[in-house]
Amino acid sequence: MKNAVATICFSILAMFASSSALLLTGCGGDEDDSPPAAVAGKWQGTRTLEGAGPDSATLTLAQNGDSVNGTWDGVAVGGTVSGNSLVLSGFKTQNGISMHHKLELSISGETMTGTETMGIGNAGSEPYWLSQKATVSLARVAE
Repeated sequence: MKNAVATICFSILAMFASSSALLLTGCGGDEDDSPPAAVAGKWQGTRTLEGAGPDSATLTLAQNGDSVNGTWDGVAVGGTVSGNSLVLSGFKTQNGISMHHKLELSISGETMTGTETMGIGNAGSEPYWLSQKATVSLARVAE
């Protein structure tokens, strides 16, 4: 009887282990395996700071695979595109003060929406003295 119970328990454990392995191999975490969206070109739209009205904004990008670089309203930016997500960052330093810009955008066809976080501080350092968020909405400009 003990052997029968042990065999049943072992069989149940073996089934659980193999099904868990199958489940884990199918889980890719948060990674997006789809090809990067094509984002090269000129994008125009608005940036709306918290508590303020919208301002016009322009993003111009070049793309090589998932690597992206360009300008965001005159600030040199670089980053990556993964599936339909684009993350860019850049610095502009003036009089020893650095303004860091980080864009986190979702791409849907010919539009991008998301947020920009701006921080003021010493060049390249965090935490920032002052930080502000903006919502961003852009559309591709036909060239």
